[in-house]
Amino acid sequence: MRPLYQVLAAITVVSLVVYGNTLFGALVFDDHEAIVNNRDVRENTPLASVFSNDFWGSPLSHPESHKSYRPLTILTFRFNRNLHELIPWGYHLFNVLAHAAVCVLFTYFSSLLLASSSNGLLAGLLFSLHPIHTEAVANVVGRAEMLCAIWYLVTLLVFICLTRVKSTGPLFCFYYCLVVLFSVMAMLCKEQGVTVLGVCAAYDICNLFSCKTITSVVSTRKMKRSLGLLLIRLFILALSTAIILYVRVAMIGQGPPKFVESDNPASFSNCSQTRFFTYSYVNAYNAWLLLYPYRLCHDWSMGSIPLVEGITDVRNMISLTVMSSVAILFVYASGINKVTLTYRQADVVSRHVEEPVSCLRSQKMKVLFVLSMTLLPFVPASNVLFPVGFVIAERILYLPSMGFCLLVSIGFNVFKVARRSPVSVWRFGLSLPGASMAYFILAVFAVKTMMRNVEWWDTEYLAESGMKTNPLNAKMFMTMGNVLAQKGQRKCEVYYREALRIRPHYIAAWNNLGLVLLNMNRSKEAEGCYQKALTLKPDHVDTNMNAGHMLRTQGRWEEAKQKYQVVLTRRPSFFMIKHYLGFVNEQLLLYKAAEDEYEQVLELHDSHTDTHFALARLLSTTDNLGKKVATSMINKKRLKKAQKHYEIGLQYRPEVNQARSELIQLLFYMGKLATEAVDIFDVSS
Repeated sequence: MRPLYQVLAAITVVSLVVYGNTLFGALVFDDHEAIVNNRDVRENTPLASVFSNDFWGSPLSHPESHKSYRPLTILTFRFNRNLHELIPWGYHLFNVLAHAAVCVLFTYFSSLLLASSSNGLLAGLLFSLHPIHTEAVANVVGRAEMLCAIWYLVTLLVFICLTRVKSTGPLFCFYYCLVVLFSVMAMLCKEQGVTVLGVCAAYDICNLFSCKTITSVVSTRKMKRSLGLLLIRLFILALSTAIILYVRVAMIGQGPPKFVESDNPASFSNCSQTRFFTYSYVNAYNAWLLLYPYRLCHDWSMGSIPLVEGITDVRNMISLTVMSSVAILFVYASGINKVTLTYRQADVVSRHVEEPVSCLRSQKMKVLFVLSMTLLPFVPASNVLFPVGFVIAERILYLPSMGFCLLVSIGFNVFKVARRSPVSVWRFGLSLPGASMAYFILAVFAVKTMMRNVEWWDTEYLAESGMKTNPLNAKMFMTMGNVLAQKGQRKCEVYYREALRIRPHYIAAWNNLGLVLLNMNRSKEAEGCYQKALTLKPDHVDTNMNAGHMLRTQGRWEEAKQKYQVVLTRRPSFFMIKHYLGFVNEQLLLYKAAEDEYEQVLELHDSHTDTHFALARLLSTTDNLGKKVATSMINKKRLKKAQKHYEIGLQYRPEVNQARSELIQLLFYMGKLATEAVDIFDVSS
């Protein structure tokens, strides 16, 4: 077997083994919104809705839409759900296999780029084992990153073929169409995928200048032709990018997505200096996570990273150090040297084995291109072009980490063996100290990754880890409170109060604490929590809903009605709230309004049995004007309608004997034969 094939087989095995323990995990964190509660993932939802809604199942035109458009990823979730419903291991298996596929493609690409199976193996192992990828692989929603990465790498490989075409004939057009098609596929998996066209442009430039000095480029006829083809390719890439982005922006509809202050606090700061310093530090921290992925967390919102509000903040030194390091690498790589020897002539370490031919022959151009691979995919998440809805999202680093792993692999060349004897590919072509250091890093990465995978097994593990990593993030304590509340443990109150101590204006925590206190029969305290939440945000849906339920159970009908009406102004199709509002209107003797609400519920959800029974009772006890009258005074058309709703409700829930008894009484009033009523009664017995 050729060394490259052996390397790819090894990468596949390593990827599957290290992430194998994710198969024991549940659906956690964003998985609930994207898969469990997302109607687009269900089989009975029209397929067209996948292409008209955002990633979370809301219409793109909706004001509260997240505007993330990833239909190809949603289709894979739909495939899983149709195959095995919500059984978690199938979703996780798909993710593990997708990550293994990315690792194989990346290793092949690395071997091609670096012209060495040994260097490609090191880069591939670093990528396969890097702990920063646990969120993308262990969290099912992270599948978007991996699917995007597959098409991203395929696009790059096809573009390399395109650059080797020496004319603008049919073959050029064929490769170009494939590049555009695959880049669109990448973007339909994750928006970040469109950056591959920029990476292609960076490769094209580096490829040209890796061959000759700058004076040679402008003086030789051959290089002039190469420069002409370069300009044509760059123009086509720029035009394609512009068209794709225009279409993507047009799909957003009514403006960009709306975020709240807790998602990205710096973007809500009125001070441009604070925004600049904080964004710089956050971007530097992302680089640090690639270099030292020890402190990992599933959520970095709220107070996880306090704002950098002044030039005297010591964290500015970290930002300056990272930016200076990147600048130094760019200055080093931008110097155009004379052509280096091809791989077959220069690499004496592995000259006795068959290796891929080098794509970029200049070491500096390789570094420059690898830096581009690191930075360009990160730009959409950097807050440079526009504010984003998060502070740090580890899965966003899935694509940029490719460039980072390549950079580390190139850096290990300082340990390259400089002798004419062959060195095994499994030593990465390095001296013994260099290989030992590389394997130590890989071993540490593997252990950390497998341990981090366990933390993604369920929400409680995830919350415990989050509280240790980000003790200033109130959401971590809120999550733990929710876990304990679902288990019925009163200790959840402690975590909700801790979340409120850290963040006193945390509306969701006030709402959940109120719900817990109400279940503990501490209704006065619960009402105080709801009032506090509504003081902060009067139209908060969940708080108005829960407060409405509390007031309804206490018989405070008018107040309950006001809360339900607020909910319906924000969510007019919330059929359960319409049902409760109908009930409240009945208690307020507003029978016509109640009837209208029940009718609207059945338009939204025609199988809601409680509404069928409630409407049937109302129709059989009130007249057309909404007045309470004796059944004998109600016209037959209205009674027949009541009969119909009783019968529909009993089709769905035949065990409800009270409704069956009421139907029997109604039939007697309507003059129906007693035998018909007896038949109905016999069915219930």
